[in-house]
Amino acid sequence: SWFRRLQLLSAAAYSLGHGTNDAQKTMGIIAGLLFTAGYLPTFSIPMWVILIAHAAIALAIAAFLILFLLIPVATVIYVAFTNSDGSLTFSHFGSFFSLTLMRESFYNSLYVGGMSVLISSLISLPLAYFTMRFRFRGAVLVQTLGVLPLIMPPFVGAAAMQLLFGRSGSVNLLLNEYFGFGIPFMEGLNGVIFVEALHYFPFILLNLTVALNNIDSAMEESAQNLGASGLRLARRIVFPLAMPGYLAGAALVFLKVFDDVGTPLVLMSYMNPLLAYGFDRLAATAAQVGVTGFIVPDLPFEEAPAFETALERQGLALVDRKST
Repeated sequence: SWFRRLQLLSAAAYSLGHGTNDAQKTMGIIAGLLFTAGYLPTFSIPMWVILIAHAAIALAIAAFLILFLLIPVATVIYVAFTNSDGSLTFSHFGSFFSLTLMRESFYNSLYVGGMSVLISSLISLPLAYFTMRFRFRGAVLVQTLGVLPLIMPPFVGAAAMQLLFGRSGSVNLLLNEYFGFGIPFMEGLNGVIFVEALHYFPFILLNLTVALNNIDSAMEESAQNLGASGLRLARRIVFPLAMPGYLAGAALVFLKVFDDVGTPLVLMSYMNPLLAYGFDRLAATAAQVGVTGFIVPDLPFEEAPAFETALERQGLALVDRKST
């Protein structure tokens, strides 16, 4: 019995160590069990064992996808388009867009996502093209450094960018010290776009690099023989062939930016939805009771734009504001 157990362990270890995929490993374990139990005269894998192993792997993957992907997505879609009695309705979407705060949040999310894709493209396209089409020292280093932003969580990058490019950050302090002006990198949605683009542009860079690398060189050589070169070659041949990779990366960037909550919350306090909602309620209440303006001398600068925006919606004014 101990010899058969050793045979079982040896067969299982061999299948796990040398199988190139999960089905082969499963087949090895099943065959080892059958052999040590005496059901197989030789250690050869029958066809029915192969079929069972592949079927088991396929069923396990299908069950996982159905349980953790299809059922949750189908449930969300069902709840979004049905009432409590199960009838079809679009009232949930109407309720969402009837709220000013929700509507503006949705539009801002679309704007930030689209602009982040644009800025990420401006960063990724030159990096991918030059590192793949030209040989120079440091190309591998550039590609490696281009992936590093993905390692850092978005909210950590937001805090770091605030310290570097914020109104009181290192860059603006140096600009004010030597040139007498500052650049509002991190104010409003522009700050969110700036941080999101720097954090997620590697998605476009990686997909575009792979797409450029997979382009058949014969296509470019044929175009060069016909007289295409330089920007015309890149515009008419290279970029159209690499478009699927670019679109895949751009879609990933848009989706990641669209559902990112941590970066806007960390960047500026006035981007906090709760704070913006509180300012809106305060301004609406003030307008209802006949207030025409506010004098707030000690309002922090980071909170002032959100307060001013809320007052402007109600036709009110913020008077004698001083930053601290």
